[in-house]
Amino acid sequence: MNNELILIVDDEPGGLKVLSANLGLEGYNVEVSLSGYEAISKIEEKDFDLVLLDYQMPKMNGMEVLKNIRKKGFEIPVIMITAHSTIENAVEAMKSGAYNYITKPLNYDELFILARKAIDSYKTEKKLRLLQKERSELFSFDNIVGQNFEMRKIYNLIKSVADTDVSILVQGETGCGKELVARSIHYNSNRRDKGFTVVDCAALAESLIESELFGHEKGSFTNAHQQKKGKFEFTNGGTIFLDEIGNVSYNVQAKLLRAIERKEFQRVGGNQTIYSDVRVIAATNEDLKQKIKENTFREDLFFRLNVIQINIPPLRKRFDDIPLLTEFFVNKYSEKYNKKIKGINPSLLSKLVEYQWPGNVREFEHLIERMLLLTNKEVLDADCFNAVFTHNSDIGRIVNSNMKPLQEAKSNFEKEYIKQALELYKGNISDTSKFTGIQERNLYEKMKKYDLKKEDFKG
Repeated sequence: MNNELILIVDDEPGGLKVLSANLGLEGYNVEVSLSGYEAISKIEEKDFDLVLLDYQMPKMNGMEVLKNIRKKGFEIPVIMITAHSTIENAVEAMKSGAYNYITKPLNYDELFILARKAIDSYKTEKKLRLLQKERSELFSFDNIVGQNFEMRKIYNLIKSVADTDVSILVQGETGCGKELVARSIHYNSNRRDKGFTVVDCAALAESLIESELFGHEKGSFTNAHQQKKGKFEFTNGGTIFLDEIGNVSYNVQAKLLRAIERKEFQRVGGNQTIYSDVRVIAATNEDLKQKIKENTFREDLFFRLNVIQINIPPLRKRFDDIPLLTEFFVNKYSEKYNKKIKGINPSLLSKLVEYQWPGNVREFEHLIERMLLLTNKEVLDADCFNAVFTHNSDIGRIVNSNMKPLQEAKSNFEKEYIKQALELYKGNISDTSKFTGIQERNLYEKMKKYDLKKEDFKG
C-alpha cells in the first residue's frame, strides 16, 4: 500500500468521484478540490506528493492554478488533465512547471505509471535537497567555531573567496581544522552540487600518488590489471582537497601544475589528454618556501596554489576561543550520547586553558568527547578533566620537555599517543584510526615501529 497523498482538482464532482476511487484502489490517499482557489489553500496547509489538475475550470483555470503554485514556491509535481482540443495549452503548462499531462478520456494504467514516476522523482529530489541542506549546515561558517580576531579574519576571507574558482593554500598545524575550512569553502561555492574529494598526500607512497590523482591505463605498471580513473577525472566540476601537499614528489608536481593551470592531464601510461574542471584547495603544516629553497617543491606550483593563503592559528594562540569551543563540543556530544549537561564549572575552563593542546582543535574535541562519555555529572568540572587526562600526563610531559632531542621527543610522543588511543579503543584498529586520523595502513606501520600489538590491548 502507498502512503502518498494526492490532490485532485476538478470542477466536475462526478469526475472527482471516479478518479478518487481508482486512485484509492491503488493505495493512494486522496483529497479533492472543486476550484483552483480551494486547491491553493489546501496546498498551503498540507504536504501533498502530487497534484492532478484539470485544465478547464471556471474563474481560475488549471494554468492559473499552476502559476500560483509555482509563484508561492511549492515544488510539488503537477500533472495536467486536458481534453484533446487543449493539448497545446497543456504543453504550455509544462513549460510553466507542470511535470507532464494526460488527456481525456483517461487511460488509468497510463495515469498510474505517470503518477508513480512523478512521485518517485519528487521524493528523490526532496532527499537530495535535504542532503545538500544538511551538508551546507554541517560545513557552514558557523561550524568553524571561534571569535578570536584572527579567526574572524579567516571567516571574512572564506566568505569572499568561496564562490570563486581561485586556488587556495590552507596552512596550519595538524588538527587545527584545515579540512573543515576546505569543506566550508566548497559547500558555500557554486560547485557545492559537485564532488568534494580528499587526497591525503602523506598517506600515499610516492609510486602511487600519480595514479591516485590522474589514473592509469591497463598494463602501465606492475599490478595495473585494468584501467583506473583518477581523482581529478572523477571530481570534474567539483573541488579536490590536497592535504599535506608538501609530500607530493617533485616529478608529480609538474603534472599537478599542468592539471591546475590548463585543466588537462594524461593517465599514467596513456597518451590521451583528459580535460577536467577542478578547483584545487591544498593544505600543509610545512614551510613550503623552505622546501623551495631545498629544491624539493616547485616554486611555480607554489605560486599557482598560493593565489589565496589562509593561515589557521594553533589553539594555544587563541585561548579566548576555548569557552566557545567547549560549549560547542559539549552541546554536540551531549546530544550524541544523550547526556543532560546543565553547566560548565569555571574550574574546567581553567584546566582547558592551562594545557598547550599540541593536537589543536582535534585533540580538544576528542578530550571533550571522552569527558562526556565517562562522566555522570550534570555540571562538568576540573575532576572530569582530570579523570580523562591522567592517561595523557606522560604525553604532556614529553611535549613540554626540553630535556630530549626533538626527534626523540616526537617519537616518544607518537608512541605514547598511539598507545593510549589503542587502550581507549581496546585494540580496535578501525576505531583507533578514525580517532587519531592516522590511516589504518600507516597505523599498522607505526605500531610495528613501536612494537605495539593490538592483541595487548584487547583486555
